[in-house]
Amino acid sequence: MNKRNILLAILFIEILLIAFVLYIYNPFLQLRLNGSEIVKINIGSEYIDQGAKASYFKDDLTSKIKIEGKVDTDKLGEYTLKYILKRGDTVREVSRKVIVADLASPEITLVGNNEVVLCGKEYVEDGYKAIDNIDGDITNKVETKKESNRIIYSVTDNSGNKKEVVRVLIPGDNVNPVITLKKSDILTFEENSEYKEFGATATDNCDGDISSKIEIISNVDTSKHEIFEVIYKVKDSNGNEGIAKRKVKIYNHDDLNKGYKEIIEGPTYIKNILIVNKKYSVPKNFKADNQGALKALKELQNAAKEAGHSMPLKSGYRDYNYQKALYEKYKNKNGIEYADIISAHPGHSEHQTGLAFDVGIGSVSFGRTPAGIWLNENCAKYGFIIRYPEYKQAITGYKYEPWHIRYVGIEVATEIMAKEITLEEYLGIYDINN
Repeated sequence: MNKRNILLAILFIEILLIAFVLYIYNPFLQLRLNGSEIVKINIGSEYIDQGAKASYFKDDLTSKIKIEGKVDTDKLGEYTLKYILKRGDTVREVSRKVIVADLASPEITLVGNNEVVLCGKEYVEDGYKAIDNIDGDITNKVETKKESNRIIYSVTDNSGNKKEVVRVLIPGDNVNPVITLKKSDILTFEENSEYKEFGATATDNCDGDISSKIEIISNVDTSKHEIFEVIYKVKDSNGNEGIAKRKVKIYNHDDLNKGYKEIIEGPTYIKNILIVNKKYSVPKNFKADNQGALKALKELQNAAKEAGHSMPLKSGYRDYNYQKALYEKYKNKNGIEYADIISAHPGHSEHQTGLAFDVGIGSVSFGRTPAGIWLNENCAKYGFIIRYPEYKQAITGYKYEPWHIRYVGIEVATEIMAKEITLEEYLGIYDINN
C-alpha cells in the first residue's frame, strides 16, 4: 500500500470515528432547564413547572422531552423532576429539585382592640390566639413583651416562621363621646304647630352611657317660617366633647307645593330608582313592571299575619285617569290646600308606578297601633319604606301616612329606614336650605 492510500485510510477512519462520536454523544443536541434548578414553594400552594427547552441545530425538540417525577404540594419534602431527551442513541438529562416547605407565618389574633384606651386604669390582658397552617393551635408558644405603651406578641412555628403583632395602650382618654340623634338629623314642623324635641343618646368609651349629661341648645320657634339648628353637646369625665346637630325647618303650605312650580317630566330614575313626587312626573300612559313589588308585598303580608297582624291591601296600582278623578274629588270636597297635602296631581302619584301600596288602615293613628309599629319596624326586610314619614312633610310634600309603603329593594330600604330619612334625601334631591 502506497503512502497516499495509507493517508486516505487514516482519513476514512477518522471520519468514521467523528461520525460515531457525533451519533453517540451528539454535542449539537441541547437540553436546558427553564428557570432555576432548585425551586422552593409553600405547602398547599399550586406548583407550576417552568419546564425545559430542547433543540438540535435550529430544530425545536421541546415537545420530545419526557418528564419523570411528581411533586406533591400537600406533603413536605424534596422532589426531583427529571427532563429526558433522546435522539438516536444520544440521551440528554437535566433535573430540577422542588422543595415543598412551610413558608407561611402563623397568625396571631388579638381578643379585643389593637388600640386600647386605658381610661386611667392598668391594662388587663384581653387574650390572644395563634394558629399555624401546619402546627395548628400554637397559642401556648406566644411570647409577650411590654415596651413603653406597647405590648408585642410574637410566635414562631416549628418551621421557623415568625409572626409579631402589637397592641397599643393609650394611657389617657382622648376619644370624644358619640352622640346619636333620636329621629333624623332633618325634621320639619308646620308653622305654629307644637315643636317636639326627640333628644339624643350619648355613649363614651370610658364612661359608658352619658345621655343624661347631654346639653341641648335650641331656639326653635314654630311661629317663624325659618330653618333652625339644634345643637347637642356632651362632655365625658376627661373633658372630651361630642357634638351633634339637627336642622329643623318650619314650613307652610307653599313649601309643600313648590315642586309643582318646576315640574320635571319623566320617568326619572336616580340611582336606578324611579322617583315620582310633586316635582317629578310620569307620562299619562306610564306603568312600571311591578311584579317584584307584588311578590314582596305578598311576603310582607304573610309575615305580618304570622306576627299576628292584619295587613290588607287598600290601594295599589292607579292609572292616570283614576288619580285625576280622585284628586278632583278631594279638591271639590275639601279645597285645593287640603287636597294637595293628601292627594297627588295626576301623573305625580306613586300609585301609577305600581310600586306603592296602601295597607292596613288609612289613618294617622295606624302608625301607633301594633300593626303599624310592626310595619314601620319590618317593612325594609321586604324592600319597602314608609314613603311619607312623620316630621318630613316639607320634604315629601305630604302629611304623615304610616300606611303608604313604597318598594325600593331590600338594600336601599334598609338604609333609608335605619337612617329615618326620606327617598328624596336618599337620592340627594332635597336641599333643606332651598
